[in-house]
Amino acid sequence: MSLPMSDYLGRLRLTGAEYALLLVLNGKQNRGGLIEMTQGQLAARARLGRTDASRILKKFRSWGLVIKVGNGAYRINPRVAFYGTSEEQEAVLSELDEDLPALNLPKIPGDG
Repeated sequence: MSLPMSDYLGRLRLTGAEYALLLVLNGKQNRGGLIEMTQGQLAARARLGRTDASRILKKFRSWGLVIKVGNGAYRINPRVAFYGTSEEQEAVLSELDEDLPALNLPKIPGDG
């Protein structure tokens, strides 16, 4: 994850549960950015209830931060974080092209 994005997300005042799930997602990326874990596995790894993980994933998806690829597969928006080379990142970006959600992050509390 880029330093500016890490800073921005930190200033959003994510809850501990949101931050824990984001760290699991970031750390569990396979080369190429795919995260092959079910919602239940992600919840267990982040030490969250499945309902909490579901709510957080839904929030992250609404922000365009996380993409659901299929059953048991997610991806962090490759514009935000990517595990692989810049060439691999470009290939994934062009493959997703029209299916890549726009980032719709909320405004930082207290910023004018």
